Amino acid sequence: MVEFSAPRPARLDEFAEAMAFTDRVFRPGQRGRRIVQSQYPHAYRQTASFARRLLLLRDGEADGQLVGCLGIHPMELRLGESTVSAAGIGIVGADPQRRGEGIMSLLLVAALRRMQTAGHAISILGGDRQRYGWFGWENGGVRRRYLLTRRMLGEPSKTERQLRLTRFDPDLASIRRKIHRLSSEKAYGVAHSAADVAPLLDRVGRETWIVEDADRFACICLGGPNRQNRPYERVDAVFGDRELIVSGLRCLMAQFRREQLWALGGPDPEDAAIFEPVSASWVTEDDGMIRILDLPRLVKQLAPEITRLCRLTGTRAPDLQIQLSDLGQTATLSGGSGKSRICKMTSLQAVQLLFGARPLLTTGLVDLLPRTVIGPWSAILPLPLHVPAIHHI
Repeated sequence: MVEFSAPRPARLDEFAEAMAFTDRVFRPGQRGRRIVQSQYPHAYRQTASFARRLLLLRDGEADGQLVGCLGIHPMELRLGESTVSAAGIGIVGADPQRRGEGIMSLLLVAALRRMQTAGHAISILGGDRQRYGWFGWENGGVRRRYLLTRRMLGEPSKTERQLRLTRFDPDLASIRRKIHRLSSEKAYGVAHSAADVAPLLDRVGRETWIVEDADRFACICLGGPNRQNRPYERVDAVFGDRELIVSGLRCLMAQFRREQLWALGGPDPEDAAIFEPVSASWVTEDDGMIRILDLPRLVKQLAPEITRLCRLTGTRAPDLQIQLSDLGQTATLSGGSGKSRICKMTSLQAVQLLFGARPLLTTGLVDLLPRTVIGPWSAILPLPLHVPAIHHI
């Protein structure tokens, strides 16, 4: 019978080993040093605090062969008036020669315990439902893909060709502060410090351009295929003056002879106002996978945004006492009507209710909740949780 040591946080002197292991699992055949770290420098940094974010699983004794690694990354998600404490999961990796031995299961179970103990309300990850649904993660969140074409955007005008277009310089503190201020003004996304701007925007697989015109300012973050910088295939983030963003995109597509780009946006009205008028098409899709860790904490954190939406829409819904059968947790969503309704559901159904990408009345929840309940709540829920592409781990 295979025996493993208990998963534990990495020490600083194990960080390099963990990154080399991760490259072997996720970047086989590529030559380079710490490839994953160079592609996600905002999440994997060689410091003691960041090393402790990595859970390691070793074979047998504590210092045995490294056979599994998983990253837990604390995040604060902005969701309108609310801030949700989340833990992102990344690099869930097992030794390619040891798959089928339950390594991933051991890591995920240990990670769930650590995230709950740390006080996170939810966990988020990018993965497939077939694999992670077994551990309680469910599709959720909202992401929009806009197809930008040169035909729809048009060619840059003479005036636009004279705009100041420069590569982002991570050493310019004034530019970093400006981008941080603009990103912090978005209603949906990940809260981060000004110190995080450089590793988010200046890294392998991504290039960022600054567009300026007198006192007008815009920032456009572009990415290439297979985590390469170029040729550009998508727009990962935009900040700043709307017209300047569109002008910058026209110039960049013409300069690099790109006939089309996919722009990845969130539920922000600002993103829609920028991309919809110049898009050939767009689709709305799940942003990732979400796992509820602490329902009472989550409901408390969501209360400011739900209250705002009730006031904005004039909705008065019955209080919804959610009882999670699989987690044994209960919390009450307040709808302000003075009435109350008990609703028993699984945590996966609760993710659909709170953060699904589809309207409630088009989901299987219509068989769970009566129309007198789901009808009013459908004006408020689900909430459009979003993790921008630049924050993926």
